[in-house]
Amino acid sequence: MNELIKSLSETSVPTILVIAGVLFLFISIGGQLGAHVATTSVKRKFSGTLGVTLLMVGISIHFVGRSHQEESTVSVPNASVRQNVYLLRPRSIEQGLTVEGSFQMNMPDATLKLLGNEGSIIGKMTLATEGLTRTEIISSLHGRPTKLKQTILRDLTKTTTRMGEHVETEHENGVLQGHTILIEKQDGVWTKNLIGTKATEAQQIKLQEPYADEYEMYPAAAIEIGTSWTVAGPQLVYMLGVGNLLSADGSAHFTFEKLEKCGDDDCALISIKRLEIKTKMLDNDGDIMQVNLGGQGVIFRSLSDFVDTKVSLNGTMSVEGTKLINGASIQITVVGPLEMSGVERLLD
Repeated sequence: MNELIKSLSETSVPTILVIAGVLFLFISIGGQLGAHVATTSVKRKFSGTLGVTLLMVGISIHFVGRSHQEESTVSVPNASVRQNVYLLRPRSIEQGLTVEGSFQMNMPDATLKLLGNEGSIIGKMTLATEGLTRTEIISSLHGRPTKLKQTILRDLTKTTTRMGEHVETEHENGVLQGHTILIEKQDGVWTKNLIGTKATEAQQIKLQEPYADEYEMYPAAAIEIGTSWTVAGPQLVYMLGVGNLLSADGSAHFTFEKLEKCGDDDCALISIKRLEIKTKMLDNDGDIMQVNLGGQGVIFRSLSDFVDTKVSLNGTMSVEGTKLINGASIQITVVGPLEMSGVERLLD
C-alpha cells in the first residue's frame, strides 16, 4: 500500500485530469454541452471548445441534433385550436455574424478511487473548468454555416485532488487558448485548422476531435409550445465535445415548455430531461475509458437572436479506466456530481 501511495504521489495531477478533463472540450458554436454541455463556441456547447471545447463555441451546452444512425423524433402537442409557432433556428445566417459564448463546468465533490495490486486508495477530486470563445460566421448555405472562424479567448481548468494527507492543486490552460481556428465543411466533413501558426502535436489532437453544427440542434421547422424532440446516438455525444469515440449510446428528451422574457427579448424555455449517455473513448494516452453521464437541465433560447442566452445542466458523471502509472497497472474510477452552465450573446 505504501508503495502505491508513493507511486501516486509522484504522479502529477494531469494524469487524472486527462481522464476527467478530456470529457469537457470547449466547443464554440460549433462546438459544443451540445449537448448542450455545448457550443456556439463545446459544443460541445456539455464540450465541445465537452470536449470541450467540452465541448465547442461561444460556449454553451447542447445535446440536440441528428444522429447518422438514428433520426431525431419530434412530437407535436394535440390541440383543437392551432397555437402560434416559433422558429428556434434561423432560415438564413448573415455573413459576419459573431457570437461570444462562455462556459463553466464543475465537479465539486467527486470520489476518486485508485485500485492496484497492493491495495486501493480512496480520495476526493474537485474539477472546475471555464472557457470563453468568439465565433464568426464566414459563409453559410441554406441557413447553416459552412465556414467559421473561432477564437479561444479562455480555456482554464483547476483540479484539486486529496489522497489522505496529500493535497495537490493544479491550474492548466488549454492548448488552444489564445489561438484562432478555421472551421470549414469540405465534402460533407468538418475540418479544423489553426490560423497563422502550425499546430503542435497536442493541438493537432484537439483539432481532430469532432465538430458538430449547432444549427442542427433544434428542429428546422417552426414549432408550437409543448413540442418535444428526442436525440439519440453519437451525435448527442459529439455535442459534448468528446472525441476519440470507440462507441456511443445515449439519448436526451427536449421540450419547448413556454415563452419567457429574457430582458427585452422573448425566449423559448426548453427543458432537457432523461439525459443519459454511455460511451467508450480513448484518452490522450490511448487508454480506453468508460464514461457515463446523466442529468437534466434547461435552455433559454432567444427567438430573435437565435442564441442560447442561458444553459444549465445538473447531473452525475462517472469515468472508469485503467492506467499504467510508474510501471504499475492502476484502475481509476471518478464518480461525482456535475454542474454545467453556458451563456451566449451576439456581438455588434
